[in-house]
Amino acid sequence: MPKVNGVGYSESTMNKQFVLKKILEKHLYAVDYIFRSKTGYFYRKNYLYIDATCGNGSYKCDIKSNQNKIIKGSPLIFLDTLKKVINMIGYTDCYFIDKNITSLEELKKQIYICLSDKVKIIEGDYSLKIPSIIENHHNYFGLIYFDPNGIVDLDFIIELSKQKNMKKIDILFNYNGTAFKRKKTMLKLDERFIDYFKEIKKLNWYISEPSGKWQWSFLFGTNTTKIRLPKSYGFHNVTSHNGKLILRKLNYTKDEFRSYLPSQKKLTNLKWWEENH
Repeated sequence: MPKVNGVGYSESTMNKQFVLKKILEKHLYAVDYIFRSKTGYFYRKNYLYIDATCGNGSYKCDIKSNQNKIIKGSPLIFLDTLKKVINMIGYTDCYFIDKNITSLEELKKQIYICLSDKVKIIEGDYSLKIPSIIENHHNYFGLIYFDPNGIVDLDFIIELSKQKNMKKIDILFNYNGTAFKRKKTMLKLDERFIDYFKEIKKLNWYISEPSGKWQWSFLFGTNTTKIRLPKSYGFHNVTSHNGKLILRKLNYTKDEFRSYLPSQKKLTNLKWWEENH
């Protein structure tokens, strides 16, 4: 997989960024609608966006099918979307975080001047930076996006979701199903993805159909029913038939499917979800 300043990309990156754009549009327009429907001096209209692994903004693709094509990264996709949902600009605080200082220097050159006062660029480990940002943003709507190379830090997301200011701040992460299952097999771990997932404190979840041999899948968690990701984006509610099928695919290897095939009850046990929702 080619990398730019430590950030990997592949044939599926273009589609991932297209879907991300759709998600961000949906989220910003939905929150904008909520804000416009609320009146009164004391109603606070504030929105927080955090990109936990932002990268350098854009890069030239070296993959043959998209040779020399400029791919916009998640920070510019968000800012492009924010410019479209113009009512939200005045309400938004935006944080871009990355460990790679070279990536952040490149990103600074690409931030739109008209939005530069809304953006804070932070060098460091997101697990050390995000908790204090959340602590200082009381009663904000918002979204935190995680898209690391490899496996997302599920333990951190679980703990983050428990913070009191996270009630109206949603979670979006890109999950590498194959990498997690390989790690589980190599290290002989007992926990599956579902064991972590069920501990994240969000009431409603949407999951995208896995992409490619690494089974990359977006998961979006929210406490409101006013923000939904539709099937036209490739998303399913995790309580739906298709959503449960995707969760099983992310949880079990092919060999496990073959072993358990005669006993489907072992595969379909999502009792924890019905008990908690």
